[in-house]
Amino acid sequence: LDEVLDQADARAASGDQGLLKNLAASKGVAVSDALPAEKQTTLDTLGRATTDFDHAFVRTVGIRAHQDAVALFEKASKEAKDPDIRSFAAQALPTLQAHLEAARKLPAGKG
Repeated sequence: LDEVLDQADARAASGDQGLLKNLAASKGVAVSDALPAEKQTTLDTLGRATTDFDHAFVRTVGIRAHQDAVALFEKASKEAKDPDIRSFAAQALPTLQAHLEAARKLPAGKG
């Protein structure tokens, strides 16, 4: 549950932060406004890049992060024990898939 909520919060996958925060609150889970430490470290590292920043950003943040999110939400939409989490994941999944496809179409995402 926490991993799904972290991923959703980081990407605003539902398009509705209120829905996410309400769902989390109803489950007794606090949702931070901060990025998870691992993701912040990745962004900090990319921010220090002096060459090939665009390619690195698109591949790391635009593609890999969305691939991870899509995989997580696909799994949650099928296997989460909580029906509300399954529903949330299923509703957010098409948006995440569209974001992934958009990232793949960026010039830095090709190849």
